Amino acid sequence: MVEKKALVVYGTHYGGTRGVAEELGRILGGEGFEVDVVDAKEGAPTVEPYDLVVVGSGIVMGKWTGETEGFLKKNSGALKDRRLALFVSCGSGDVGEDWDKARSDYIDAVAGRYGLSPSLGAVFGGVYDFRGRGLFGSIAMWGIKKEMEKRGLDTSKPYDFRDWDRIREWGREVARL
Repeated sequence: MVEKKALVVYGTHYGGTRGVAEELGRILGGEGFEVDVVDAKEGAPTVEPYDLVVVGSGIVMGKWTGETEGFLKKNSGALKDRRLALFVSCGSGDVGEDWDKARSDYIDAVAGRYGLSPSLGAVFGGVYDFRGRGLFGSIAMWGIKKEMEKRGLDTSKPYDFRDWDRIREWGREVARL
């Protein structure tokens, strides 16, 4: 029997996207794929042995991680011949996100920049923890923190806005590509 192979490459700013990538890898494994889940910071393997490639990134200040964009750029030619799905982990889902705009800005625009046409794309909520960010992290998250405080949320504790049921459903959909 020929094993289907999937590669899940992710980039994360603060760790939330890692959990999404690992869960997608688990779902794909349950759907019959041999799966490698790789942090783009550690250098992703070549895409040639894989039937399916899933690439995801956390978003900070409107940008993917440099490593995941570098992966897309470096492998854009080979990715055109593979089943491809892209996802981002950003937003809270209750702070007024416009998910269609997020998909346009973070999936469609990035794919277009590298001439890619993913079969599926998804925008998932992220994880916010304003504690211990340092100066750059505090500046990057300041607007989000203020918006959450206006809505009465206590920003002294972390919030996880990832919808695990939706992530798992999307993973099963990706497996059917």
